[in-house]
Amino acid sequence: MGDEDVAQAELAGEPMSRRALLGTPRYLTMVGAFSIGLLAQISFIAHQAAFLEPTLGLKGAGWALSVTALSAVVGRLAVGAVIDHVDRRLATAANLAVQVVSMIVLLSTTSVAGLYLGCILFGFGVGNLITLPGLIVQQEFPRRDFARAVSLNVAVTQLVAAVGPYLLGVMHDLSGNYRSSLIACLVLQVAAALLILMRPSPRTIDA
Repeated sequence: MGDEDVAQAELAGEPMSRRALLGTPRYLTMVGAFSIGLLAQISFIAHQAAFLEPTLGLKGAGWALSVTALSAVVGRLAVGAVIDHVDRRLATAANLAVQVVSMIVLLSTTSVAGLYLGCILFGFGVGNLITLPGLIVQQEFPRRDFARAVSLNVAVTQLVAAVGPYLLGVMHDLSGNYRSSLIACLVLQVAAALLILMRPSPRTIDA
């Protein structure tokens, strides 16, 4: 079957319903991984300045956020340069693993250099969790399902991630510090990395 035949086969037929997508294991592993990954990521970003300010000061925390944003640009460019040549689920797991390392660094140091290093490592993964789901869907689902699968993923992941900053704030208030909050982010990122590596069944295209 040539490329044109494959394209026609992928576009033929009715797209999967939302219920069908949510009943597909390969889709659930993706949505689940990105939901909890973004939950951890957005939660930390929301509290990053408050976490850093006692050690770095307000100005230093502001610079750390700027470095994180710059690192995010570098990370997206780096992933974009190699994503067509690597396993996309593995790339997602690696992205999450870098942020796990960043949490370990931030939890284990109070030095200025260490905190900046942790922010740089965290920044490498920021943004990629938004673009990678579409690339995985493109690789694992027929073209006719692309728009619905991606839009449903966005709806679910953003809904889940939206509660993260509040939950981390509650954890901070209960413990009196951000250590428990960062540990929670670390655990969520590890869980997301393991979940995304649960391999889907081979993609099938209806004739």
